[in-house]
Amino acid sequence: MKQLQNNIQPYSKTIARLLRKEIESTDKEWDNLLTYQTPIQDYLSVIGLELIVKKHDGYAFVRQFEIDDDGRTIGITSRQPMGFETSVIGVVLAEMLFEFKESLTEIYAIEKFVRHREIKERAEFFFPEKTDKVRFSQIIDRAINKAIDLGFLKIHQKKTDNIDDQQYIIKKIIQEKFTPEVLSVFNEKLKAHVPPVA
Repeated sequence: MKQLQNNIQPYSKTIARLLRKEIESTDKEWDNLLTYQTPIQDYLSVIGLELIVKKHDGYAFVRQFEIDDDGRTIGITSRQPMGFETSVIGVVLAEMLFEFKESLTEIYAIEKFVRHREIKERAEFFFPEKTDKVRFSQIIDRAINKAIDLGFLKIHQKKTDNIDDQQYIIKKIIQEKFTPEVLSVFNEKLKAHVPPVA
């Protein structure tokens, strides 16, 4: 046991955190990550992971890298589809974040805040035919909760009386999953399958 303990490095906890979720500049592991960035990457590369550090946006995460021309990976993490509704919420959030970053009036702001109601209203565009509004609302609520679980949203102010007033912070890491190219492809596919609203 003592021999194993001797293998522990000053950045071991930082690696353990990265394997669970992203590290943000407000986290206590951030400075340690920057200090030991090279040995952390050396360790992660052995198990097929690449360390991505976005200092300007204040976050870091790991992703699998391809080990051959067929796009295969080591397979340390599984790729699970999000489902259409959750993908729509992801697209909506990513678009909101990109709009926020390009806005001259909000250029000095750090975080993009958004209310539950705003997300739902933007998502309605992707569902022109919704005969049952109650069921539609429930579906979107579940998709928003899934976005929280995936780390795309962070609850800012807990609202228990009216969910529509719930305020969130859009996590910047969402722009890694929903890049401008991904958003463009998603919207083009949607146009091909969803009839225009009269």
